[in-house]
Amino acid sequence: MSEATYDPTDPAYVEWVAELQAAQPTPGPTAAGGGHYDHAPSVPPTDKRSVATQLVDLADTRWHFGISTEGEACALPHTGPQVVRMLTGSRSIRAELADLFQETTGKVAGQQALADAVLVLEGRARRHEPVPLALRVAYVDGAVWLDLGTLTGEAVKITAGGWGGSRRAADPVPPHRPVRGAA
Repeated sequence: MSEATYDPTDPAYVEWVAELQAAQPTPGPTAAGGGHYDHAPSVPPTDKRSVATQLVDLADTRWHFGISTEGEACALPHTGPQVVRMLTGSRSIRAELADLFQETTGKVAGQQALADAVLVLEGRARRHEPVPLALRVAYVDGAVWLDLGTLTGEAVKITAGGWGGSRRAADPVPPHRPVRGAA
């Protein structure tokens, strides 16, 4: 757990925490044309924590962390489509976290701070029991869920009685969208 170097009863700190809690990601650029957050929180006026610590705290405002049965540390967003993201690799949360930090502070997080933050988040993820992750197809409560691969997390529930849509996990390479009555 990170140690704060400011008074949590300070009105400036309380306002900053409220901004962090109000900041919600959106799927694309804002109407103003910048960034992908409706409202990027500012940093506390006297925040003397390391950049890595600030990155970890920002990550905690966006994602829950866990571990897959394959041993991969992963992140699940608090809100929006429940698309699992890995902590390392080409589609990890690292770039999004760096972008959020820059929008939040006006500063760029260095590679070492990002690496340190991701290492802490991976350790945090490993505290949890492993869970199986489904890439394209999942079997849940007697139904088959087929991920359509949309960025919105659209999936189709398939049962013996037919199929219907829902919003669940996503993958960026979409298969053909099913059409009712098509063979």
